[in-house]
Amino acid sequence: MCFARPVTCTGSYTVSSPEEAAALNCNIITGDLTVPADFNGELIMTQLIEIQGNFRNAGSSTASITHFPNLEKAGSLRFSGTNTALGSINFDKLREVDGFVYFSDQRGPLSETIFPSLEVVRGNELILSCAIRYNGNQQLTTVSFPMLQSIENGPCCFEGEHFHELLHFSTTTKKLSVTSQLRIFRRCH
Repeated sequence: MCFARPVTCTGSYTVSSPEEAAALNCNIITGDLTVPADFNGELIMTQLIEIQGNFRNAGSSTASITHFPNLEKAGSLRFSGTNTALGSINFDKLREVDGFVYFSDQRGPLSETIFPSLEVVRGNELILSCAIRYNGNQQLTTVSFPMLQSIENGPCCFEGEHFHELLHFSTTTKKLSVTSQLRIFRRCH
């Protein structure tokens, strides 16, 4: 049986359009992948299996779909700014994040289970001292990590009045091991 070697793209990339994303025919990106504030359209990268650096969806991107159906591993994930179409974020096969997962100041509704297969967040790089951080996401109704088994370094930080009722870290097969702590912040008014 013959298998094609993965295509590795060395360095960091910024994709400013759906066409640029489609043209970046990589299985592995050794640096960062950034979606700038002026991106408009569908961000679909079916061939990508690993981002060794950070994925950043920056600013006020209006990406109507962010879909990485085969991405299994990433350095860190950052969604910050005023993204408006976050209900369509999907990382179906993402199992491992070496650094952090960060959602901040999102204006659109977030999907309940963005990471249905995420098993481990290593916390080798933290964001504001946290391995998983959600803040300023007022339309979020549920935070769900159904397969999460381990957060190796750094706490989970959720800022907002409503998060204490919304956290679901249950898994059907294994017990979640959080080596640090879960912190829930309440905004002071």
